[in-house]
Amino acid sequence: MLVLGLGLVQASEPHHVTIVSPGSDSGPVFGTERMVSVKEAGSWFGQAPLDGLDAADGLPGVFVQRTNRGAGAPLFRGLIGPQNVVLLDGMRFNLSTFRTGPNQYAALVDPLVLGSVEVLVGPSSLLYGSEGMGGALNYLTRPVSDEEGWHAEVQVSGASADTGLHATGLVGGRSGDWAGWAQVGYRKRHTLRVGGGDTVPLSGFEQLDFAAKLQWRPSATLRFDLVLVGTQLPDARRIDNIGKGDIRRYDNGSELGYLRLVHRPTRSVGLTRAEVRVGLHRLDETVDRRRCERDDDGAVVDRIGCIAASDAAVTSTTQHRDDTLAVLAEAHARLEWLSGRLVVDLGIDGRFESVGSEASEGTNSTFPDGASAFTAGGFVHGKWWPYVDPGTFELKLTGGVRGTYGRADASGVTGLGDVAYDHAGFAGSASVSAIISERLNLYGSWVQGFRAPNLQETTALGDTGSTFEVPNPDLQQETSDTFEAGFKWGLPEAHIAVGYFRSVVEDAVVREASTFNGESSVDGKDVFKRVNASRSRFDGIEFGAVVSPLPELRLEGSFSIIDGVVYRTSGAAGELPRRLPPLNGSVAVVGSIPSLAGLQLGARLRFAAAQPNLAPADRRDLRICGDPAADHQVLDDCAGTPGWQRFGLSARITPMSGLDVGLAVDNLFDTNYRWHGSGFDAPGRDFKLTLRYRL
Repeated sequence: MLVLGLGLVQASEPHHVTIVSPGSDSGPVFGTERMVSVKEAGSWFGQAPLDGLDAADGLPGVFVQRTNRGAGAPLFRGLIGPQNVVLLDGMRFNLSTFRTGPNQYAALVDPLVLGSVEVLVGPSSLLYGSEGMGGALNYLTRPVSDEEGWHAEVQVSGASADTGLHATGLVGGRSGDWAGWAQVGYRKRHTLRVGGGDTVPLSGFEQLDFAAKLQWRPSATLRFDLVLVGTQLPDARRIDNIGKGDIRRYDNGSELGYLRLVHRPTRSVGLTRAEVRVGLHRLDETVDRRRCERDDDGAVVDRIGCIAASDAAVTSTTQHRDDTLAVLAEAHARLEWLSGRLVVDLGIDGRFESVGSEASEGTNSTFPDGASAFTAGGFVHGKWWPYVDPGTFELKLTGGVRGTYGRADASGVTGLGDVAYDHAGFAGSASVSAIISERLNLYGSWVQGFRAPNLQETTALGDTGSTFEVPNPDLQQETSDTFEAGFKWGLPEAHIAVGYFRSVVEDAVVREASTFNGESSVDGKDVFKRVNASRSRFDGIEFGAVVSPLPELRLEGSFSIIDGVVYRTSGAAGELPRRLPPLNGSVAVVGSIPSLAGLQLGARLRFAAAQPNLAPADRRDLRICGDPAADHQVLDDCAGTPGWQRFGLSARITPMSGLDVGLAVDNLFDTNYRWHGSGFDAPGRDFKLTLRYRL
């Protein structure tokens, strides 16, 4: 099932989301006063999403940037990278070493291990701490079986645009109080064909995925969960700077595991839920970089030789490896009084990260070896229904506050020596929601967010891909105030959500021209550092709808539009923010004929308007303004990213018990297009076949 825009679901349907409550506790989507959307795994069967981020595509407020294959970053309300928080079962996936700006980390999750993907657009710092200023992306692992006995599942899918293969095998089951599953998957992608027939060099990659979940229920009130999700992604290539003779290879390994204890007392008042979690997250990242001979104009001399890594073309190679290990712990409790009309959530959390970093001889490591970061915080969040007339009117007030403290230490930072800094952040929220006849929810909210500077911004020195960055240990945290207002309207046959927001970011972290060893450029890359601007502001509208005029017919739609401005200093003229998403959205028609072996048919349109509104830094970005005739330089009269429409068809059928077959064609008209800010054109016409067999 697809649930769009603040939980567009029948009021009588017992659907819950976890992203709007602390930890993994759930609450009805319809009653929330935030923009929340959910996509369940069954809705993307047959569409063969590339990764977890691809599975979330089409939800209101979600825009995707991909610099290279095997990578991807969500943009929420104009913010990207560590300004958004990625979660796995409500557990933080973000680390202090995540690169600022577009990065690959949200793509390091196999969609076939997920039961659903949930998105909260707008600040989530109160629940999850630093970061999450733009929004939160929560990957929820598939649930364990409720049925006794064992089962197995095999799923294989193929895609024509990159002759890709995605295969996974799962074994799971339940025996009394014990239940679980274990899964191994493999992804292989070859050279990508884009719309119109061109191909993207070095766009193939392979990926090994593994996951397991074990659950024990020793009593009706007690549950233990043990979860592990991992990915090995070697040899993902980045070639958006091939015109300058610069190619990178990324090898990533990620493993996140946690143990969770959940206790649900049987008392009807007071403590109704308690949860404790401890976990480990390890991220191993190796970047191999080769530079090739360039002419006096800065263009690569032998493009083919550079792509093939021939000795004659390559002038130098370097390697950086960073290994981050994080220890995480958190505890949550829920208290209820007045027959559930007063609910208070309490939580504390902390994490410690250590970084091992090394580089090839003669090259500075990305981070100082042995750098560390520590963060701890706590929150209280309450909900109160001061007036309830069941079935007629409900008035709900919510509010909360969080405090967070953090510290980072690094020794021997190039040009800076020892770096140590701490920070304290606070976030609050308040909202009011009026639910009329259990069908109309009118809401207004004020939510704060904050983000402390991370190790990448304060200690990392070197080429980040498009620029050469120098660290800034004096960088201060950025904070935001977001005001939202909207409504959700739910009827048995129609569900609509519309929301308006204004977000004001104080001390916004932006890039500023700088120097290194007295030079304004290094190896042809301009030198920049991160600084705090005075203020930035974003305004936008988000919309989602699901309409079912007939029981077996469903119409879905969503769109988002956003505008923004950045003021670098007080009183200065404003400029556009980087990578501002254009108006974008999706429309889908889904129908089913259960009597014909469960046949389901779908048609989907994904679209984005042109984006001519570019920040000064966008006009220097080869991913946006590269000259097609000379891709080592940008166009003087760059018009931005053209608009596009992508149309697809899908079918799903169950010809025999246990066997599901999915057929799809994406980008049916072979449109050549690019997501704004991405480093390569999107896949062309793509035929997909998915087979799933359950034993």
